[in-house]
Amino acid sequence: MSWEPVDLAADQYAQPSEPPEVFFLYRGKRHAIVGPPESLKTLVAAVLGLEWMRTGRGRCGLVDFEMGPSSARLLLEDLGATAEEVAALYYVTPDGPPEESDLAAMVDAGVTLAVVDAAAGAYDAAGLDDNKRSDVERFGRVWVRPLWQRGCTTVMLDHVVKQADARGRFAIGSERKLGGVDVQLGLEAVRQLHRGGSGTVRVSTLKDRPGHLGRPHVGEFHFTSDPVTHRIEWQFIPSTTEKSEERFRPTALMERASHALEVAGEPLGRTALAKRFDGKREWKFAAIACLLDEGYAHDDDGRITFVHPFTEDNGSLAVPSGSSPGSHPVPKRFPAQFPAPVPPVPPPYEGGTREPAGERRLRLGDPMYVVLLAEAQRDNHITYREAQELNTLHRLVEAATA
Repeated sequence: MSWEPVDLAADQYAQPSEPPEVFFLYRGKRHAIVGPPESLKTLVAAVLGLEWMRTGRGRCGLVDFEMGPSSARLLLEDLGATAEEVAALYYVTPDGPPEESDLAAMVDAGVTLAVVDAAAGAYDAAGLDDNKRSDVERFGRVWVRPLWQRGCTTVMLDHVVKQADARGRFAIGSERKLGGVDVQLGLEAVRQLHRGGSGTVRVSTLKDRPGHLGRPHVGEFHFTSDPVTHRIEWQFIPSTTEKSEERFRPTALMERASHALEVAGEPLGRTALAKRFDGKREWKFAAIACLLDEGYAHDDDGRITFVHPFTEDNGSLAVPSGSSPGSHPVPKRFPAQFPAPVPPVPPPYEGGTREPAGERRLRLGDPMYVVLLAEAQRDNHITYREAQELNTLHRLVEAATA
């Protein structure tokens, strides 16, 4: 590495962004595929490797710390690999980190796709701790960067933390794993596969630097195992544009999370932020993920910083092209009543002072104010934040006129 300035205008750096070539794999990019146990990470990687070779894109290299030679061959044969395809696989089971010559030999042998199965074994073989940022950075320099700089596509298989509601976009260990890849995909077994049965694996987009993949899901792999031969047939079904745009957005919790982050005035971790507002733990983390994906907050190495305020009103509207979230005018569905000056508190409901049904209005200090306020929020006439602000004003007026 040199501190000599680089001329970015040179022709050698004029490389347009190309779409993925095999399902969701970009040529020459660094990929991570993460998921819990039994999410079929190894099976999916084997399918990717076979498809890569069958479409004439070069050899696939497998750095195996999980299966061993016999199981690896059996898996390939179950997927319908021919003897020639099995022989074409560049297969290694190392007991230590690679030398520069080892990786150069892979590329010289025609490997254009390198898969490491899995990160835990690779870190152990190198004597590194994937919980330490410095070790993660060193791992990238030794294992991934030499291949990447030679134009080789890389895929790292990795595990996720045990708690589903705390995973977010991260693999187990340091958050720097996410920063060291161009693309990260998450696998989820919608239906578990077993011999003689069928299974489905959903592929989610967790990071996509080139920007061509659909969100939140790229598609699904459907596997069917023959009950007699155990041969595995597979099919990848991409998500349609309509489906890729579908996403459950807990807007009420997103507003609470945005407000909590804004009030904090400093970056917070996911867990620390989730503790600052009410809601079910699983959906609180989902709300935080939505804020990050939609640009209302920014993730800087695991520390979340406030960018723009999110409310249920502005979150329900499309952000115009070229503008920032929350920067455009937001119409109110049901403007809250803020009389100025605040009128006297009405008398209790006696002697016909109750207003006709259907004509009730929110008034600060009204004995029924809190009930009507809750009903207005429930019916989406006012947002959570408006309800909180109005309730505070109501309490102040109530105390002043007591």
